[in-house]
Amino acid sequence: MDFTVNVIADIHIHTPPGAFAPSAQDLKALNNKRGLTSNFTTSYVSSADGNIYALYINDAAKLNTFINNNSGFVGTDNNFAHGTNIGDLFWETNDNLQIAGYTPQEAFTRATAHVLQNAGVTLLKSNATTINFKKIDLREDAPATSPNGIPVYSIIDCN
Repeated sequence: MDFTVNVIADIHIHTPPGAFAPSAQDLKALNNKRGLTSNFTTSYVSSADGNIYALYINDAAKLNTFINNNSGFVGTDNNFAHGTNIGDLFWETNDNLQIAGYTPQEAFTRATAHVLQNAGVTLLKSNATTINFKKIDLREDAPATSPNGIPVYSIIDCN
């Protein structure tokens, strides 16, 4: 008997010293799994920082188009590849958030959420002691910039 036709979610672990949040490879794998079974909606990642993340597909067609239009966005380290449109968006957002005072962990997570928005995927986060997932969200307040020319972002998380 094959139970895979009814799979709607999966979970995997990023062992230390892994990424703070889901990686570019996780996004690509999410689309691949969705292609294997139409019921698949969510991939859970237990990250190296002790948090649990959920990548939830809001729009499967948008995710598929995103993947098809951005080949090569996964680097050899499974993170977003420098020199690609998506990689550059991720790393620029990550760097700008750190300049604005966010910790490396928070900047990485929010930059990931920023990219996922463009792919029709929502990023949710819970710590390891609870299953209370909260949406992680970020909006660039274009054309607003700080005095040193860094884009200004708004945090619009759900409680």
